[in-house]
Amino acid sequence: MAEDALGAHARDELGISDTLSARPIQAAFASAGTFAVGAALPLLLVLAVPVSALVWVVSGSSLFFLALLGALAARAAGRSAMVM
Repeated sequence: MAEDALGAHARDELGISDTLSARPIQAAFASAGTFAVGAALPLLLVLAVPVSALVWVVSGSSLFFLALLGALAARAAGRSAMVM
């Protein structure tokens, strides 16, 4: 700690190390991929749903797929899928 107090604090107290550091490029690609999937799934329902129910189905499926992809992302990150 005498040489690198900030590094020692980050490692010991916060659990941040070189192997666990942020990966912004990986995060950007993961975000872009999940955004594309999350946008494509409700759009696919447009082909199968009658026009009279289109607004409700697309709105509901968007919320459902948002929750589903959020839960999958939380699981992939090793976190709980439930909000506390």
